[in-house]
Amino acid sequence: MGRAEQLLESLDLGDETLYPISPEEESHVVIDSSRRITVPSSLKRIAVQYDCDVESITFDCPRYWDGLDLLKFKMFINYMRGDNELGSYYIDDAKVSPIDENMINFTWTIGGHIAEVPGNIRFLVCAKRTGTQGNTENCWNTELNTECSVSDGMSTNQNTIYIYPDLVTQILSRLASTATYVPHVSEDGIVSWTNDQGLPNPEPIDITGPRGEKGDTGYGLCTLITSLSYTQGDIEKYSSNSYSGTWTVNSSDGVKIGDTVLLRVTNTTKTGYSYIVAKVTKIPSSTSVVCTSMGLIDKGEVGPRGEKGDLTSNIVASFAMQRNKRVYTIKFPLWETSQTSSGEKLDDNETLICIPSTAVEHAQNDYENIPLFRTYDCNAHVTDDGIRLIDAIAGDSGFNDTGKNDVFVLGMSYYEKSWIEDGYWYYSRTALPKEDYTLAKECMTPDGRDQGFAVYGKYVCGLLDGILYSSKGLAPARYLSGGGTSGRYLSYSNNISEFKKKGKRYTGGLMCDYKYIITTFWLMFGTINSQSVMAGVTNWSAQHKNLVALDNTDRIILTNSQANTYDIGCSVSIGDNENASSAPDRNIWKCHNLAECVTVLGKEKVDDNNTAVIVDAIFNSTLTTWISTFHYRSGFSDNVKGRTGCPCFTKSELTNGKYPIVFQGIEMMVGGYEIGSNVILDIADGSGISRDVYVTDDATKLSSTIETVRKTYAKLSESITVSKTNSWNYVTAMFLDLVNGAIIPTKSGLTNSGSNTGFADAVYADAATSGQREWRFFGGLWCGAVGGLSCLVADYGLSDAGWYVLSRLSINAVG
Repeated sequence: MGRAEQLLESLDLGDETLYPISPEEESHVVIDSSRRITVPSSLKRIAVQYDCDVESITFDCPRYWDGLDLLKFKMFINYMRGDNELGSYYIDDAKVSPIDENMINFTWTIGGHIAEVPGNIRFLVCAKRTGTQGNTENCWNTELNTECSVSDGMSTNQNTIYIYPDLVTQILSRLASTATYVPHVSEDGIVSWTNDQGLPNPEPIDITGPRGEKGDTGYGLCTLITSLSYTQGDIEKYSSNSYSGTWTVNSSDGVKIGDTVLLRVTNTTKTGYSYIVAKVTKIPSSTSVVCTSMGLIDKGEVGPRGEKGDLTSNIVASFAMQRNKRVYTIKFPLWETSQTSSGEKLDDNETLICIPSTAVEHAQNDYENIPLFRTYDCNAHVTDDGIRLIDAIAGDSGFNDTGKNDVFVLGMSYYEKSWIEDGYWYYSRTALPKEDYTLAKECMTPDGRDQGFAVYGKYVCGLLDGILYSSKGLAPARYLSGGGTSGRYLSYSNNISEFKKKGKRYTGGLMCDYKYIITTFWLMFGTINSQSVMAGVTNWSAQHKNLVALDNTDRIILTNSQANTYDIGCSVSIGDNENASSAPDRNIWKCHNLAECVTVLGKEKVDDNNTAVIVDAIFNSTLTTWISTFHYRSGFSDNVKGRTGCPCFTKSELTNGKYPIVFQGIEMMVGGYEIGSNVILDIADGSGISRDVYVTDDATKLSSTIETVRKTYAKLSESITVSKTNSWNYVTAMFLDLVNGAIIPTKSGLTNSGSNTGFADAVYADAATSGQREWRFFGGLWCGAVGGLSCLVADYGLSDAGWYVLSRLSINAVG
């Protein structure tokens, strides 16, 4: 006896573990009374890639919900594959559970569409009941489940392309197995049927009835086409009752005297056709008729512009499927409780970790695949009516991140709450409406509804043909004199007109945009000291003169110690100001006229004393050529391994002040301050240490006139207060106004405040006792420790600009 036979002989045929589990004994997916879906561990891998109709999962579901019998509803399983493609499965076998009449059992057969792509599967169960008119009367949904997956597989043949999601496949299968009945009507009015499946046919029906009374003489109704064009006023005159005239038409064939006709004329007022209703009284020729007018069928008024395509609604639907009740909260001590910058993550935020990525490492970021925090790059625009539309998403063939295209960061809309309790302040966020939580300002439609998504300008703006764009590869637009194409006088006041060139609802960065950045940073990193995580370009101020003249070169020759200043990957400008004794000011073109905002690619030893700094540009250098540290061009985030981090090479460089930040896909702190374009500070109390804050969420209300601002903007309930004027004051308290989408530092300069306590960033206010000031976020090349996400410069007028003042694009000021 062979070894195999010996093993078979040794088996106990009564051992039940040797036999497959029957469908009746297999574990079930359970939907409980709270609508939460629980999947047994044995079922969490629902398929192997390329499976098709070989796995079926049984569900236990409550039958009744608030008196409604779900068994009378149509039920579906809506799912999202690992590549975010949506599908739906129609449940056709729902029945009362044999062991509990208050429960329903049904099965989900895993089709080829859902198993085509490996990865995580998100799904929910939906039950709908429609009325007699086809309208949905009741709709019941479970919570979204994210526990299941399709494991990797391998196809030895050419992969089948599943054109239809499972629901459509089911429908097509049903149609294929259903007999087609064809009606036939005889001359006597008898209807009979035949079918293509050899099934019994319905009984023939006589559709003739008793002969009716002779009807009135009918008349024809046809359209006669004219080549005439009139204004709306003329058309109304010619269509008035009893107007009679001769009309030249293309053809009067088939028309009889007494017929009622429609005379088509072109309406030049409404840019379309209008139709005059008239009765024919005479037919002089084959191309003319005499008619008496009876009224008008007119083109309606032009309605509001509709949404462009279906992409926006598809994105909203996709986000809707991913929403859940998870709550992400962060808790910080009030300054009076503790001066620490560290917070405590609470609720579903408690165990999450985020570490910034670099140019060489994609670090741990637990948030990047959480639907509420996950972001995408997109092209978008806003209509004059304030409707924001998504035009393309990165990865689509229509997406473009260069040239005259605006790039935004897209995310799910959210609800937020902030409160103070027992010596601590809290900030919390969730994806679904929740008691005491407020829909984020930037997520609202003009009438205050949830638009389903949010968009934020991805890049600091640059110029193309004199227009500001959020596009890749551009030097930041800023004040620049003496030449170049990047110069633009950007300030609070000038931003109003500059961004209006793009459209009625376009503005510079808004308070709500920066509120999103700052509060998301708190949640993800658990600290209010942003520079302890990433410093941004806040310690990058140097200028050095070239030591060796070279033609057609990509390098500047410096002493070894000078060259040590310029780290690889950092941004510089190179210019020739024809002056060897003094460096050019960064606000003049001569500072940049050889190579503007270029990257240091490497360094090469020239001799024992000198080093060449190599950049990504070719130019002719002289002994009056200077290299200057400067802003980064847009697009540097392409060199970062994740969507949050810096384009540096080591973790220590994250905080050295030489590298910009990309956060959630948004590029920032590139070397200049950013203007808050819907907020002004009003020095109204005469002391100089306090400034009132006014904001607006409506681009059409933007103004630099303080009387108008005080009437039409919202005045926040809290003011900005500093301890000393003409001095930096480190921030000790922040105020969130979620109704107006604003975040402001309310207290600063208190005892023990500094760069390692509290918010660790500072406010600078001048000593003026009246007037208005613009809001400058973040920090510039040389600001050092005072810079960061909570930094505010509040000592410049509304029209002041500078090479260190930049702007971001927003389409969120929709009113």
